[in-house]
Formats: sequence, C-alpha cells, structure tokens
Amino acid sequence: MESNALLFNRRADTYQRVRPEYPSIVYEYVAAHKLLNQDSQVLEIGAGQGTATAEIAAYWQPHLDVVEPGEQLLALLQERLAGYDKLTLYAQRFEDFPAREHHYDAVFSATAFHWLDKKTKYLNVRRLLKPDGLLVLYWHNFGLQDPQLEARMRTVYERYGMLKKGSCDNATYTQQKIARRQKEINACGVFELVQHEQIPQFMTYSKANYLDLLRTFPGHSAVKHATVEELFAGLADALDDQFEVSALVDLIIARPLGESNAN
Repeated sequence: MESNALLFNRRADTYQRVRPEYPSIVYEYVAAHKLLNQDSQVLEIGAGQGTATAEIAAYWQPHLDVVEPGEQLLALLQERLAGYDKLTLYAQRFEDFPAREHHYDAVFSATAFHWLDKKTKYLNVRRLLKPDGLLVLYWHNFGLQDPQLEARMRTVYERYGMLKKGSCDNATYTQQKIARRQKEINACGVFELVQHEQIPQFMTYSKANYLDLLRTFPGHSAVKHATVEELFAGLADALDDQFEVSALVDLIIARPLGESNAN
C-alpha cells in the first residue's frame, strides 16, 4: 500500500473538492485561550491543500509556517492563499522540520496529527512552542445519518474484509477514537489538556462526491488492488443518490507543561 503522504498528494484535487471546511467556533474556542494577532508566529502541521490554513490566516493574519510533504497539495495551498505574504511553505515531513526552539505562539494540526511519529511528536511540538503557547488539534470524523444506509454500507465493508461482523457501529467507533486521542495527550507528559470539544457538523453529499470522499481515506486503499474498484462498485450500489453526512469535529486545545516536566 502506498504511503499516506503519497495517497493524499496523488488525490490532491479530489481532497480539495470533497473535504469540508471547519466551523468558525473552532477558532473562537482557541481565541478564548490565547490572544493571537498579526504579529503571532503560527505553525501548521500537515496542512494538506490549505483548508485550515486559509481559516487560520483569515481569523488572525499571523506569520504562518506550513509543513506538508505532498508537493501537489502544497501547490493547491499556495494557489488558495495567493497574495498572503506572511506564509512560508515547507515541503517535508514534520519529523524533518528544523528545530526552532520556543519560536511559535501556536501550533495547529487539522486531521493530520495522528499520522506523526507517536514517540516524538509531542516532544518536538513542545520544543517549538513558546512556554505560553497553544497546541491545537482537530479532526473531522465522518458518519452517515441514516442508520439503514449505514447498515447497507456495513454489509459491503464486511464483504471486502474492512469490517468484522459484530464489530461496533461507526458512532461507537468514533467515540472510541476520540477517547484514545484524549488519553494520548493526557499521557504524553509534556502537555496539559485545557479544552476538549465535540462540535457537530452536518452536510449533504451526492453519491459521487461521497465516493470521492471515501477515496481520500487511506483505509479504502488497504484492500487488495484488484478488488478496490469492486469495493467502490458495491458501495455505489448501497448508497442513495443524496444523503446527509455528519462531520463531527473533535477539538483538543492544550498548553505546554513547565520545562521541568518536559524532559
């Protein structure tokens, strides 16, 4: 299976077209904990095609450094933020990002932080942040609103080995993921959790757009190559022409612990 970075980069145009924006309340929650402005130094990790990047830029107009290994994604981001003269792009993995100790007022990562190396990511972010800085992590968690539609989709996933019979439903699985994220940051030893929110978000997708959305998920390319199109044909048969999708936003805001606790 190709790396996640290559997958996202290869489907950059699709990613930009079908992935939703984040609700403005995400940034309102951040603003309640930290006074960011046009002089602030902000880093975004795993920026993709720039959905969150554009939102951060619009809300605070900060000096914004962006780390993204996908060159096609970065090209779309650069086009999206054309004219924003306080943007610096780094076409590399975060693990290779140059150390700038205590340089940033905030570090953001939108639907990307889980791809980073678990052993080093919190320590590396802690070194980059100023002592009073913020780490802001947020994810979209997708689900179908119609239980009958979800059941039909589940049958297809079971047929192609993507779900085991008797496993939990998508809503339960989403809550398990959210709980693991909170547990992870509580256990990292270098950050304290200051706010954790689940923000409901709903939108209507056509069958074609939802199938394209699924193609941006790495797990859907994990099945054997010869059966990928069979999988999507089965999903297409199971879907209605148009339906409501939940894109629940899981938001984590954390502060660095003192230097004595960061070693």
